Amino acid sequence: MHLTFAELEVLLPLASDQLFRNEFIDKRIPGFQKTREEVQAAKAVVSQIKERMLEARLKSTDTLRINIQYP
Repeated sequence: MHLTFAELEVLLPLASDQLFRNEFIDKRIPGFQKTREEVQAAKAVVSQIKERMLEARLKSTDTLRINIQYP
């Protein structure tokens, strides 16, 4: 999947907010079944995307497409 830098800048805050919700809020709701491993995997993906964006930002200011590998 290829996304532009601008698309990732829009998606990352949403993903980070959802991770916070899953880790700290949703677990208090009866019937919630997200495992710790799923949350950790999602955090790793978001972290990898943030790192790749930082690398891309340092290399160029043009519109970029970066490839993110999912675990």
